[in-house]
Amino acid sequence: MNNKDDKAEKKKKKEKKEDKDKRRKLNIGHAVRTVMGSYMIESVLGSGGFGDVYQVSPTKRPDRKYAMKTEYFDSEKRKLLNRLKVEMAVFGEIQKCSSPIDKSHFVNYIDKGKTEMFKFIIMEMVSYSLIDIRTTMMDGFTSNSTIIQIARQTLQSIEALHFIGYVHRDIKPHNFAIGRVPNDSKIYMLDFGIARKYCDSERRVRIPRKSVRFLGTVKYAARACHNEKEQCRRDDIEVWCYMILEYYNPTNLIWRKETNKVKIVNMKQKLMTKHNTSDMKLLIPKAFHRAIESIEQLTYTCAPDFPFLHKILDTICKDENIDETLPPDWVGRTMPMDKKKKKTTADEKLLNDDDSNDRAQWDARERKKREGAKKMKKLEEDLAKIYKELDEQKSPAEIRAEIRNKLRKAKEEERRKRAERKEEDDEDDGSDSEDESDSIDDPRRRSKMGSVMKTVKDEPSRQQKYENRKKRTGKRTSREDLDDENDRPSGNRKKGSRQRSSYGNGGSRMDNMESMKKKKQTRSRMDKPAESPPLKSVSNKIQKVNDYIVFKSANDMEKEADAKDKEAAERKAKGPDKEKNSSQINDFKLDIMGDLVQLDAGLKIDDNWKIEKKLGEGAFGAVYRCREVKNLDNIYALKVEGKDEKIQLLKMEVLVLNELAKNGGRHFCKIVGKGCYRNFNYVVMTFVGMSLADLRLLAPTKKFSYGTAMSVGIQCLEALEDLHGIGYLHRDVKPGNYTIGRAAVNELRKVYVLDFGMARKFIKDDGKTMRSPRDNAGFRGTVKYAPIACHDNKDQGRCGDAESWLYMTVELTRGNLPWRNFTDMRQVGAMKKATRTNPIVQKQLYGGCPTEYIDVMKKIDEGDFFSEPDYAWIYKCLKNAMKKLTAPEFPYDWEAFLMNQYQQDQKNEKAGIKPKEEKKKKADDEEEEKPDKKKEKEKEKEEEEEEEKK
Repeated sequence: MNNKDDKAEKKKKKEKKEDKDKRRKLNIGHAVRTVMGSYMIESVLGSGGFGDVYQVSPTKRPDRKYAMKTEYFDSEKRKLLNRLKVEMAVFGEIQKCSSPIDKSHFVNYIDKGKTEMFKFIIMEMVSYSLIDIRTTMMDGFTSNSTIIQIARQTLQSIEALHFIGYVHRDIKPHNFAIGRVPNDSKIYMLDFGIARKYCDSERRVRIPRKSVRFLGTVKYAARACHNEKEQCRRDDIEVWCYMILEYYNPTNLIWRKETNKVKIVNMKQKLMTKHNTSDMKLLIPKAFHRAIESIEQLTYTCAPDFPFLHKILDTICKDENIDETLPPDWVGRTMPMDKKKKKTTADEKLLNDDDSNDRAQWDARERKKREGAKKMKKLEEDLAKIYKELDEQKSPAEIRAEIRNKLRKAKEEERRKRAERKEEDDEDDGSDSEDESDSIDDPRRRSKMGSVMKTVKDEPSRQQKYENRKKRTGKRTSREDLDDENDRPSGNRKKGSRQRSSYGNGGSRMDNMESMKKKKQTRSRMDKPAESPPLKSVSNKIQKVNDYIVFKSANDMEKEADAKDKEAAERKAKGPDKEKNSSQINDFKLDIMGDLVQLDAGLKIDDNWKIEKKLGEGAFGAVYRCREVKNLDNIYALKVEGKDEKIQLLKMEVLVLNELAKNGGRHFCKIVGKGCYRNFNYVVMTFVGMSLADLRLLAPTKKFSYGTAMSVGIQCLEALEDLHGIGYLHRDVKPGNYTIGRAAVNELRKVYVLDFGMARKFIKDDGKTMRSPRDNAGFRGTVKYAPIACHDNKDQGRCGDAESWLYMTVELTRGNLPWRNFTDMRQVGAMKKATRTNPIVQKQLYGGCPTEYIDVMKKIDEGDFFSEPDYAWIYKCLKNAMKKLTAPEFPYDWEAFLMNQYQQDQKNEKAGIKPKEEKKKKADDEEEEKPDKKKEKEKEKEEEEEEEKK
């Protein structure tokens, strides 16, 4: 069947070529008329599958140049393919569209017309196509800036085409061209001949046809096109991806030299599904893998996420320091079409000659070209064979080894023949070796009588091995076979085959047993929690989870994040003045955020509170440090929120904190004052210290010790237990919303929970019955720590808060979470689910943590919306882990550092030195030391010069 299909395709190609050759041309110098005017044909620009393209100019304005695209009309069949009709429809939709789409990547439609033999349209003329530029330029697209510009502009044009309701179905470098000077840096989309409308007038996606014949270019065609399925918007982006991969390196298209369509579609499937594996070795930026993943997630009805793709291009520019504002590589290298002096070839003269109707000369010339191409191809193949033979020439050592192998085989053959002759003689004597070898009394065969352990004495003799093998395989045994018998597995063997030992390639059984013991020891060490980071070799093996997630290795993730962590840590201030109340931080932002209330330092609110400075701001308000006017020694945090805010979060915060104060909450700030002043509401509460997130970043290893992490985790869970006890859920559990106390009040070991803006009451007003969960709840919280229920748009329960708490505790223990660099919520949610089912992903999350964390997560997962976490069991589990690891709970990692800092600040205050003045003093001291160092260096140089002279 395949041969028949190949023959049919070859016939079709021949017919197309013949039709193309037979197709009549318009004569150069002749004029074509339309309703708008007439146009003079000046030259042939090119030819396609459905018609030719000519350069024309209006007869009244010969200085203007346009392109005229034609479609041949067969007078015998009286039929048009209507390719130009589709192009005209696309141009019409683009010009009519009033929406803010980027129309700059489409040429302007000028005029249309029809003759007895042709149908044509006239449009704005462009310069070279991207494929022409690539083939004519010596160095190709070597500049990364050029590749990014091509990717961005072509993506913008595809986005605009999809917006008006069409799919292109033939995306390739041939169908993109650059503009003429001065617009030579602009890229235009061309050739909408096989474009198709994918939606109706109400923008509903059309039902796909069951079978569609192949349309497009084999090299760039989408997989749906190969499989004869209806193409959609996803397929245009898939082909765009192939095009950009080719610009980065032609070897990225592994099917570039293949001609079989079945093999090509299999290779494309492999590239799209296994692009991030070591087998593919794609030469592309790391961020571009995410673009391929997003394409693979799309379905027939889904629209591509164009903002996400543009964001990936921005990321590539940022990661590789690419300046996108630089001019493309072709600017200044290619000649504009209107200034280039193009020589007419003999072929064009034959085409343009009015009197030459005989095509014999043309055919002869084409035949010579084809023959010359065949000869060149044959020469290249011969040269390739010669080079291959030279490469395969063996060295003298290899030749000697080959001769030795041949001699050894000849000797083995002789031994085999001797053994055969000997056996024939034994058979003639009537000896029955079978009874002897299977004798129960034979001590060398007693291992068959139920004994499990073999000793050296129980091993069969050489003669018995020989006869046993003969019975099993019917083949004679050579001396080497007898020597290797111990190294062979005792399963079924093929005739004449030499199987390797199941214990390894070469080496004795004892050596392999020792290596296996070593592996077991390393495994047992891995299972034990340690201070070291998680096993990196395991994370490197992860390639794909849940069909569309690709994980980075732990090495890459840590390297990318270390730079950010260092910058964040350096920005953190030192001393009580720089301590920050983390309640101002809220990673969940809404679009309805208005203008934040800004207060000036020195402002007095209600004559009770004096503003000192701003500590930070969140999505709905800001936090300030203030002092009580009556007693300036008392420091507090003042949180403000505009009166006109649509979502009043301070009301919820006050309500929760007052309820907790009544019930004796252990880890919560106390409200000192509240009120309304001018255009904002405010709450004054306990002033606390640094958040756990900031403390982790300041740690040398970006993580806490086991004792500190688990002890702090217990306190954080106690806070959630108290909050759940009054009927509220937090719904935004993260290290940024937990802080420690201040050194001034000796609270460096106490943990506070902040920010109840996202809190929700899960118990009804009667205080007994629980609310029923909503069918569809919006996302609330921070993606990094949110529970799986939140990713599934379900209502969170108390177990959801506990799940977020465990993610936070894992981060404090090992320094990071495996999804820390992911930006897509779906990917994060899928990886969290994978930690429950996939042992490799589970190791990546809990590697370097106590094994009790896995038990705690299983216990949390057993609950549902109505369940209460077993707090007592979790506390007991964590305390047992601390005992096992002999990890001291106190002092906490930050105690000595912050206490020393506080004491130093107290000394500076007594001495009257402000923090800014202290910095200046240090800088002055350093400057004074510099000249002394210079003098010392000069003296050293002089001494070295004197020694050299001596």
